[in-house]
Amino acid sequence: MLIELASPTTLAQLPRRMSREAARGRPSPAVPRSGPSAPAREGRLLRDVLAEPGAASAMRATGAAIRCLHAQPLGEGIPQDIHGPSQQAALLAYWLERLIWDAPCSYAALGERARRVLEGMAELRTLPLRRIHGGLDDSQVVVGSDAAVMLAERDPVTFGEPAIDLANLAVHVDIRVRRGGGDPALAASLRSALLNGYGVPSRWKRRLEIYEEAARLRLACAEALGAHAGAPGHHA
Repeated sequence: MLIELASPTTLAQLPRRMSREAARGRPSPAVPRSGPSAPAREGRLLRDVLAEPGAASAMRATGAAIRCLHAQPLGEGIPQDIHGPSQQAALLAYWLERLIWDAPCSYAALGERARRVLEGMAELRTLPLRRIHGGLDDSQVVVGSDAAVMLAERDPVTFGEPAIDLANLAVHVDIRVRRGGGDPALAASLRSALLNGYGVPSRWKRRLEIYEEAARLRLACAEALGAHAGAPGHHA
């Protein structure tokens, strides 16, 4: 398994660069950092392969790459940007507060779900910190034909619970598949492939469910606020 961390700008340019270099017979620019292997010959954003036959393999490779990221040394000192249950609860509360003021009807539809999630987060014990991405989605992952994976790197480095990265990515993939007309069973199988590739312990089941629901609610809040801002008669 290969993983390289790249700037978002580099990542956005990578699919075209990888294909161009492959056509010239040159090594891929996705140079591995976590061990030797054959370089990837072409690469595509994860979001663009979700409906293809190799999607499950891509998700498994991505899960393994995320685990490599989480296994990296923490370094010295603990940054201020930490992601755990309390921080995730505060982030959701921020979105809900905005919704109350700007789109109260949408808040009424989401409020009960949010209450259950916040109660669930309050019961979670913070796990040991790891280096995580903190905002991973399917537009920040490039997968190569030989299972090489490149992830967009965030600056500064973020520490937190590994389950948060998996939950964020799983929800984005699920939403993209369903909105693209995909079978819900496909979305579920891709989630399973991601978790299997990572090697998620069974004790994370409840934790993942809570973080996934929190991610869905945050995205729903953002969409409701966006729709409200674009409604006739609204003035920013």
